[in-house]
Amino acid sequence: MRNIASLTAKTHTHTVSPASDGGWDVVSGSSGNTYHVRYQPELEGYSCTCRWALPKGGSNCHRPVGCSHVMAAVAFHKLEQDRKVAFKGDLESARRQHRPISDLGQGILAVSRRIA
Repeated sequence: MRNIASLTAKTHTHTVSPASDGGWDVVSGSSGNTYHVRYQPELEGYSCTCRWALPKGGSNCHRPVGCSHVMAAVAFHKLEQDRKVAFKGDLESARRQHRPISDLGQGILAVSRRIA
């Protein structure tokens, strides 16, 4: 299991902006590199261009990805919809929130609630 708290903290160091293709450009707070995140309907999840997200062999991602760049993009997108996101590492803790749940991949779940 990945450390959700440290990944969540890392997402707060990233800068997110909308991209022209409907995805998001995410500038890493640690490296300064820009990565592209998109929702992939055929994957029922998100893809990212970061090295960690690429499958071995390097080509396009063929699985949903739950990296910190995706987490930052999801948080940004939900904020645009007047929703706040909490990230959880297991379904039981996500369900306890009684809110909509999105599976980002690699055991990361996004739980969103309306901002009052």
